[in-house]
Amino acid sequence: MPLGWLVLRYIEAVISDHFNAIAPVTVIRDLTMPVLIAHGRRDTVIPPADAEALASAGPPATTWRMWRAGGHDPSHELAGQWLRLAAFLEQVRVRRAGIATRPATAHYPGDCHRRANTGASWTR
Repeated sequence: MPLGWLVLRYIEAVISDHFNAIAPVTVIRDLTMPVLIAHGRRDTVIPPADAEALASAGPPATTWRMWRAGGHDPSHELAGQWLRLAAFLEQVRVRRAGIATRPATAHYPGDCHRRANTGASWTR
């Protein structure tokens, strides 16, 4: 028996659950809060196809996708997308609070993901 298989079964016994039951691609289906998936198209650590499968498994109304051109660490690219990231965070805040308490502005957008694309592939 392969050692990897034994290690996985041991971990499942310790956590009292099966990996398939707690896998992100399984869990995301039942989430009601907004989820942002930001991934680099040239990622060599986590294949872009895995991120796409995760995004596709999520509820379309609450799953935001942001594809960047870079690799595994797109943080330098995301820094230029502050308005879009702020819009996502505003959606999370509003959803948790049930109400919006701050109007959208150029400094704090509420719905900028619907504005013209500024270089990122950004969809919900």
